[in-house]
Amino acid sequence: MELNALPGAAMIVNSALEVIDCNTSALKVLGLPIGEHGCERLTQALAQEQTELGDSLALATASLSTGEEERFAWRHGDYRFEVSISLRADDDSEYLVMLSDRTGEMLTQDIQVNARHYLEHILGQIPVGVVVLDSRSRITSANTQMLCFFEKLAGVGDLLSVIGSTLLELLPESPGGRWHSLCEAVLIDAVPTPQAADEEKEEKGSYSTNDGDLVLTTEVTPLRDQTGTLSGAILMATDITERARLEHEVMRMEKLATVGQMVVTINHEINNPLLIISTNAQAMRLMNPDFDDKTTKKLLKIEEQVKRISLVTEQLRSLDEVSSQEYIAEGPQMIDLWGDSKKSVEGE
Repeated sequence: MELNALPGAAMIVNSALEVIDCNTSALKVLGLPIGEHGCERLTQALAQEQTELGDSLALATASLSTGEEERFAWRHGDYRFEVSISLRADDDSEYLVMLSDRTGEMLTQDIQVNARHYLEHILGQIPVGVVVLDSRSRITSANTQMLCFFEKLAGVGDLLSVIGSTLLELLPESPGGRWHSLCEAVLIDAVPTPQAADEEKEEKGSYSTNDGDLVLTTEVTPLRDQTGTLSGAILMATDITERARLEHEVMRMEKLATVGQMVVTINHEINNPLLIISTNAQAMRLMNPDFDDKTTKKLLKIEEQVKRISLVTEQLRSLDEVSSQEYIAEGPQMIDLWGDSKKSVEGE
């Protein structure tokens, strides 16, 4: 066998680990000079156990049978090799040893592992929940924040219980059904969702939990492998509960400000004429005791309705919470002036 024709380092040894033949690559791997007596130098290097390769070869050849092959990893300095040993087909007392350089491959794997750990560390620190799904919509990974959301929404917060489930299986219908549909749409269309203008990009939903309502926005994006093939989807959820509360408070204050402007107008434009109407109706009734019952009842009715309008304006003036109700079916929303106070009055 012409060993120099092989693509990597190779040598032939006997059961005593004497090197019978070798190629120049094998000498280079062990840092030996190329030239005459290369096999002797290689035999000495293995015997001196300077590289730990000799011990590993001795163990591998001790139990090797015809047709079998032994493999082990060997590190020499900054280089990493995969060593394979097999009996020669034409001589069962000699072994073919191949040393394949896996340094670049192993470095790539180390980089990938380190990058994954680094990414997991970053995802564990950010306030955005991230869950990764495969092409079958099953969860393959989730960061700490998303596990916190799962705990609040479904009472399941450990990664082992989450892995392998779909969002539909893991979560209640809301948000499980909606999130599952968003991911399915991405896996089918291979485009981020929702696709809309900037102000509509967030898919917002409020969900009831034991700690109160949890308001989350979600986005889903396709996940592709190194070849660009669609391999899954990434769902990101952001807690905007406090933001939603502040937005609601701002809207409430804006409504109160609007009502305040209305009250000023009402006090000026309505209360003053009402006072004149009420005073005149009362004066007419008191100064004319000979009015018939029908006329007197009409004047009393005017006074009663004036008081009713005054009560409305007074309720507007003291309003500290703005809520609305449907006045007519499919009609505009009207300000609910009475709310619980009217219910309590009616209850009395």
